[in-house]
Amino acid sequence: MTVRNILFGNTLVELKREFQVTVISYYGDQLKTALPLEAQGNLKFEKLQNPRWNLPHLRGRLQPILDRWGLYALWSRKRVPILWLYFLRKEWESAPTRAIVTRWGSGLAVKHRENIARDFLRDIAYSVPIKRQFRDLDALFVASINTAKDRQIIYSCRKYGIPVIALVHSWDNLTSKGWLPALPDRLLVWNKFMAHEAQLLHNVPEKTIDIVGGPQYELYREMAQRVKRSKFLNRFDLSPERKIITYTGCAEWLYPDEECLIDHLLEKISKGDFGKSTLIFRLHPTEARSARYQERFRDPSLPIRLVLPDSGFAAQNSWRVGSSDSIQAFVETMAFSDVVINMSSTIVVDAICFDTPVICTKFNFSHDKNSWNAAHNNFLTDHFKPIVESNAVYLPQSPKELNLAIQDALENPTGMSQARKALAREIIPDLPTSALIRENIVQVCEEVRHS
Repeated sequence: MTVRNILFGNTLVELKREFQVTVISYYGDQLKTALPLEAQGNLKFEKLQNPRWNLPHLRGRLQPILDRWGLYALWSRKRVPILWLYFLRKEWESAPTRAIVTRWGSGLAVKHRENIARDFLRDIAYSVPIKRQFRDLDALFVASINTAKDRQIIYSCRKYGIPVIALVHSWDNLTSKGWLPALPDRLLVWNKFMAHEAQLLHNVPEKTIDIVGGPQYELYREMAQRVKRSKFLNRFDLSPERKIITYTGCAEWLYPDEECLIDHLLEKISKGDFGKSTLIFRLHPTEARSARYQERFRDPSLPIRLVLPDSGFAAQNSWRVGSSDSIQAFVETMAFSDVVINMSSTIVVDAICFDTPVICTKFNFSHDKNSWNAAHNNFLTDHFKPIVESNAVYLPQSPKELNLAIQDALENPTGMSQARKALAREIIPDLPTSALIRENIVQVCEEVRHS
């Protein structure tokens, strides 16, 4: 996801205006083939070097353990409701020994996190010998904070005194990924809520945090000016008078009775309860059950169309870049759907970006309501609080309430429009994100020169 947000938008263009840019990654030649030739001008591509003597595979096994300890330590100190809290509950139920070890390890994480200097725990998990490779760089811009490679780079840059600017690329990363192994020179966030989380949870100094918006939303808003509804409908062979109900799939652990929801929607659509309508089911990009859905719903006579997004939309690194065409198709879906249904992922914010009515299913059909992953638990998390309190999103707590929400969204699409626009201004402010990223990097470089 970080690749498409930065390389297919304006950020790369802005950076090339100011700097000689070197793209350092593990992707190799994939980036060269994914980027158009005009975008590759004045770019250098390098592969991140992590030699075998550094035992990268061993470090790769140790890092998730330390990250887990950091997650528990983060929660235990601040008691902020985070989604990972429910994973802990599952762990206490299914693997109590592992839970005890996690709790013990979190004590070590707290002890060492209080010490700003390097410590052996972080050295073991996060060190990459980058000093020689990065010695000629004025600064390094890290496009995410949540993957293993991102965290290694942030830690190693700080260890060797290389200025680093890090972007929090998704709205829940500060609450769901545990403590940062080291604090960057500058942390770039979407909004004031994330800025508060950075200070409260990670002890990031306020003066080193800047609100820049999200690169993908700068790109989405730009694309929205040129997409056409007719092209979107033609792609699915749909007539203009049909209403489009879009559902975006979840990981199975997050919403185990998703198939019940799809069956419910198809039944109501087939009966005409939502007028002339079609269900667009946007499958989860990395979910195994997507293959089952493709087999089950391949009959073209069914009032359902499937969309399989490429791996560029995966939250975690899939080692594939994706394409800019898939981003435009996504923008069309969010912009021209009459209502978007989702559990509690970033898709909620994506729909709001286009002032599209959005519904979050706050209930289960058959799954145990007392389970650690019961649907309503997702809406208790701290990062989701602004959305719950916004009155901009339907939050049905039963199938009946879901039906009413869909009907209201289709019949009165502007009913929550003002609330959606207000929420968009708060969560994904319309800022010149790419220019702000460039300005932050320039400022960090100047501070280093004068220090």
